[in-house]
Amino acid sequence: MVQGEDIVFSLQLTNSGPPLTGIRVYCDPDMTLQPKSIGGDGYDQQATTATQRMTWMLDRWETGQQRTFAGRFVAGQGGRTSRVRFTVTSLEGLSMTYDGAVDVTQSSIDATPPTTNPGGTTPGDVLPPAEGSLGLQMIESGDPVKVNAEASYRLILKNNTNQEDNAVELQLRLPAGVDFVSIGSNLQQLRITERNADGIIRLEPINSLRGGETLTLSLRVVPRQPMTMKLEAFSRSKRQPTGVETSVETTVIP
Repeated sequence: MVQGEDIVFSLQLTNSGPPLTGIRVYCDPDMTLQPKSIGGDGYDQQATTATQRMTWMLDRWETGQQRTFAGRFVAGQGGRTSRVRFTVTSLEGLSMTYDGAVDVTQSSIDATPPTTNPGGTTPGDVLPPAEGSLGLQMIESGDPVKVNAEASYRLILKNNTNQEDNAVELQLRLPAGVDFVSIGSNLQQLRITERNADGIIRLEPINSLRGGETLTLSLRVVPRQPMTMKLEAFSRSKRQPTGVETSVETTVIP
């Protein structure tokens, strides 16, 4: 799959159990994907356009009946793996998740140097090469940690260039069995714009990050079971639309 092309993730399921009611199906893409269109049975266009999440709603799902849920996305970031997660729930207590992934390669446009003006300098509205413009690091405060004990992390976001960067987005993913407590910044107050049952937390975009500026976030979570707890973070910006990601694993003991 090449950056800029359409990607379709489709989930086809057959109800092999008793009839289900009040079914909700959600498709949550990561930040490398831009939703384009939604299809299948019972899709909710209004709910989908209000957020990155695609939503389907069904009143009833009979035994033996097959349903299809499909979402079309644009691959916005090359050189990495794009992922989606489907979640299926019902009033009867059904709760299932299905993950999809595809590798996206850089388009030929990414390999073309930015256009320069006659003076030989890069105009301000032309983006420099994306790689390395944005730095992202996550540092744990201790390993291992105990079940039901608070674990803290420092998330360090840096503009590695000497030019201002804008529209800096940040997304976190927490694994199942981990409760989110809080996240705070040393420079500005960041508002959570989306938080869902799959552990995805999206923060309000940062309008401006000056050249060389570093933003340090303090993240606190509580693991509820023994595990290898993997926390993931992804960020992208105007100067680095391909994005940058980081993760850290912490051992959780009883």
